Amino acid sequence: MDIEYLLLLQNFRNSIGGSLDTFMSMISKLSVGVIPVIFMCIVYWVFDKKAGNFFVFNFAGTSFVNGLIKLTACVYRPWIRDARVIPAGDAKVAATGYSLPSGHTTCATSVYGTAAIWQWKKRRAISIAFLVLLALTMFSRNYLGVHTPQDVIVAFVMTAGVICFNVFLINWIDKDRRREVLVFFIGIAIVVAALIFYNVKTYPMDYVDGNLIVDPIKMMPDSYKSSGWLLGFVIGWFVERRFIGFKTEGSPRKRLIIAIIALIPLYIIYTYTLPALTPLIGKANADFVAGFSLYIYITIPVPFVLKKLGQ
Repeated sequence: MDIEYLLLLQNFRNSIGGSLDTFMSMISKLSVGVIPVIFMCIVYWVFDKKAGNFFVFNFAGTSFVNGLIKLTACVYRPWIRDARVIPAGDAKVAATGYSLPSGHTTCATSVYGTAAIWQWKKRRAISIAFLVLLALTMFSRNYLGVHTPQDVIVAFVMTAGVICFNVFLINWIDKDRRREVLVFFIGIAIVVAALIFYNVKTYPMDYVDGNLIVDPIKMMPDSYKSSGWLLGFVIGWFVERRFIGFKTEGSPRKRLIIAIIALIPLYIIYTYTLPALTPLIGKANADFVAGFSLYIYITIPVPFVLKKLGQ
């Protein structure tokens, strides 16, 4: 049934000559990459530390759970399951890792969903716009032929569940700061356990005409990257709360200037760390280091500078 739905959308794409392909691809790509990271950083560094911290926490946590499920379930992509499915344009290139759950939907639900919650009482129209973006992103993954409906639905439900859990966790920590230490060590232990699990579990090794259909090694980098994100966040979050404690009070003008300057190294880390390290330590390990470095940068040195110069 899921493949038939994708084929129905594919026939529709073909019937209109692919006129919506570029738009759907743009919507899909908007939810991932450096733009959501920049958005979260500006909120965190400049306008609302509490909301920004929630953004970053949700993005790291949901991406980690997404990667864990991907490497546990090992669900093949639609075009591997059925050769009749032909993804639109270059969508197949960006469709890395296993299929379930959808990574783009996870990122979109995390960023757009959190933004909608953040602005719901203050700017309802903006919240609705974010929800529309979320719905379009979810549909675009089916329209482009790179995810089944269940990939998208599971990603949405999983991400919403993690966000709800994060609300509880943050409130629980704020009631007793001694709980920070417990969460710090548990967070590190979870990431270490996941990395061990990724390396010791068995993966499907299906062959067609003597060729391996999906190489598990090529499916690991995304999950390693999200593990680096979560580890970097846990360490950075703890260090910032315990030893830095910057605030987003008063006029944001000076903080905004510092943040704009800080985005330059952030972009460099995001863009060049992975290709520089891949030849040296392999793609999965490079993804882990790149993700870890990015979140350490977001949560420690920039808040430290903001503390010293921005307040």
